[in-house]
Amino acid sequence: MKKMLWLLSISVILFSCTNEQYITDEEIFGLASPINLSVDTTIVILNDYFMDVSVIRKLTLDSAIGFFWSADKKELKLWAKTDRVPALSMLDIQTGKGFYQILVKRNESRMVKFIYHDKKYSLAHQQRRKIFVRGDFNGWSNIHDSLTLFGLGFYTLNLRLEPGVYQYLFNVDDKDELDADSIRDSTSNGNGGYNSVIKVGMDNTHSAYLSTYATRKNEIEIHSINVEKVFVLWQNQFMPVDKDKNGVLIINLPVAAKRMKRSYIRVYGYERPHTADDLLINTQSLSNDLLIPLENGKVITDAKQLTREDKEGNIYYFMMVDRFLDGNKNNTQKVKDDSLADRANYYGGDLAGITQKIKEGYFSSLGINTLWVSPLNQNPEGAYHEYIPPQRKYSGYHGYWVVSISNVDHRFGTEAELIEMVAEAHKRNINVILDFVSNHVHMENPIYQQHKDEWFNSIFLTDGTKNLRRWNQYDLTTWFDEFLADIDYTKDAPLQLFTDSAVGWIKRFDLDGFRHDAVKHVPQIFWRTLTYKLKKEIEIPQHKHLIQIGETFGSRALMKSYIGSGQLDAQFDFNVYFDSRIAFIDDKVNFTKAKDAVNASLEYFGHHHLMGNITGNHDITRFMAYAGKGMSFSDNDRETGWNREVKVEDTLGYNRLQMMTAFITTIPGTPVIYYGDEIGMTGANDPDNRRPMIFDSLNKFQLQTRAIASKLCALRRSQMSLMYGTYEDLECNEKTYSYLRRYFNEATLVIFNKSNVPLTVSYQLNAGNANTSFGSTLILNSGKLTATIVPYGFEIITIKE
Repeated sequence: MKKMLWLLSISVILFSCTNEQYITDEEIFGLASPINLSVDTTIVILNDYFMDVSVIRKLTLDSAIGFFWSADKKELKLWAKTDRVPALSMLDIQTGKGFYQILVKRNESRMVKFIYHDKKYSLAHQQRRKIFVRGDFNGWSNIHDSLTLFGLGFYTLNLRLEPGVYQYLFNVDDKDELDADSIRDSTSNGNGGYNSVIKVGMDNTHSAYLSTYATRKNEIEIHSINVEKVFVLWQNQFMPVDKDKNGVLIINLPVAAKRMKRSYIRVYGYERPHTADDLLINTQSLSNDLLIPLENGKVITDAKQLTREDKEGNIYYFMMVDRFLDGNKNNTQKVKDDSLADRANYYGGDLAGITQKIKEGYFSSLGINTLWVSPLNQNPEGAYHEYIPPQRKYSGYHGYWVVSISNVDHRFGTEAELIEMVAEAHKRNINVILDFVSNHVHMENPIYQQHKDEWFNSIFLTDGTKNLRRWNQYDLTTWFDEFLADIDYTKDAPLQLFTDSAVGWIKRFDLDGFRHDAVKHVPQIFWRTLTYKLKKEIEIPQHKHLIQIGETFGSRALMKSYIGSGQLDAQFDFNVYFDSRIAFIDDKVNFTKAKDAVNASLEYFGHHHLMGNITGNHDITRFMAYAGKGMSFSDNDRETGWNREVKVEDTLGYNRLQMMTAFITTIPGTPVIYYGDEIGMTGANDPDNRRPMIFDSLNKFQLQTRAIASKLCALRRSQMSLMYGTYEDLECNEKTYSYLRRYFNEATLVIFNKSNVPLTVSYQLNAGNANTSFGSTLILNSGKLTATIVPYGFEIITIKE
């Protein structure tokens, strides 16, 4: 375990300029996301950062990085000229107003060799075999990464992977196998089987680390451990630093920051060489990063100063409108079709029902400040057969079968009711974001009827087969079903129409952003075009920061490729969810699985990312179905809900769900609660996981679970350390998982006990005082904190110096 970081320091001091020349009327909207160098050529789209690239006069980069700037100033190509590219450097951009800096991160990927042994067959037979490696680094594709027969008896493949923990399997002649190599680990896949595991670049025990230490009237004190060099940015402008003899970084707050309601200090660093050999090769890894919000030039230390536009403070609540609450019986309309099962039909939930709960204070009492509502577009009046067996019929109750890109479905309500719902939410400082479907439209949509041969990808491939649900092989052209036409965004006309439609929803209804469906199936030009329009037409004129969070099932690298200044803010972190779900539910799974997942996401997305940490969602089996033993991970989750009623068989599942909720509300990222998870609703996969919401006649376990969820959300929103703090693992094993979040003089200690006996832990934290949130026994003696956690429970301890 590392020593507490605020007791240690090295590094640097910042000297302020008496004649500082910071730009407050910035030509970059928001904080510029760092540029991540790829192994080969990196393409930087400068419109991601500047609305008008013609203002750029000059670009300067580190001498180890080569670049080519296009004549139209829109594209910048970067490459490594030598193998001495620094871990961090700056892209310096000069405009007529002054200078901006964008951080440039060296590629940290490692070459990994996969070896498959095969000694049972002849050489002739081995030459005919098809062997792939598939894992969370390639979206579990069994067509992309093929192994080559290297010699009699084994196949090899070299892949470059970013630091992280990866699960994988060998796909051998269309059958999955574990890696038989003894040095590989294996872990439960959450579905009754196992995956092989490999850790890449996460075994460095001397990681560099930065920590906020103190804030004074006009300066900030930062401490560090094992840091060689630090880069500090105010907004998008470099603040020069130098080393201090006392080993402390002092940041003098810019006078210019006093003229801005909200601005930010960002701090990055990389580690010092450990050995003489480290001086000869690029082995230094990046430190964590710091994000410090300012209000009129002063550091924010009280969470009450935050508003609903401070995205780090978001807590999302996702409801499927039709299944939440029927507030207006007059618009309730089921599809009349005897072959349509009731659970696949409309239930009557509507906008009026959501507004009712907003007014009653349901979301406010739960601690929610961002509502995510399922798509509201008009959907077809009838039902359609799913093409995969057993070809059940479904209606469009969920909203994802868009028939009109501009009209509100009459079964959900009217435009006036949507305006009222948003207004009532805003009165209570609650954001409303809309689920937006950009990948496809329903075949009944007039746009498809008029332009099916021009604006849509063909359902047929060149070999005559149908391009249906070929998620990996034809990810940007595959149809989701035979009646859902895939939009071709290589054509400008649909690109402009559908991005204009999205902007129109924000303008007409004063929405606060989008949850984007099926992001990886939509090309990046769509996201860049949409984000550019949102900035130009709404965000910059209204000084409003919209939310854009996406859905991508796949590798972290794939998710990250859609995140940045010109695209989305974040995506939902399904990798953290699946790894932590099994860790909290299965007593035989070590907590290391959850810990490694958190750290892998920090490596990929940064320590102050906005990735959505979910309790569940509408496309996967409910957490409680497994935790409450209504289902096992080996069950067919899609068919189980059709064949029997899934119930809570073990009330210990509520404790496990409470721990999961505590986890997502205390790790870096933004918490997302799927409707019903606050009370422990259960259910198998779609549509069983979309049961009607329950508000009344709750049992004592459901009431307790909701009360704890409410308290956790309140803690999240009241403690700066949980929104802007550093993250440090303290202890992790089969039964115990603890970590520390720290922001200046406030620290939050989180401890989980996954055992059937009380757990007593002790940590030397030099705490001045400490308070528990959930009643655990606590002893504080000379800075040493000792706590006893109940079986299958957790504690959150707030520490003040």
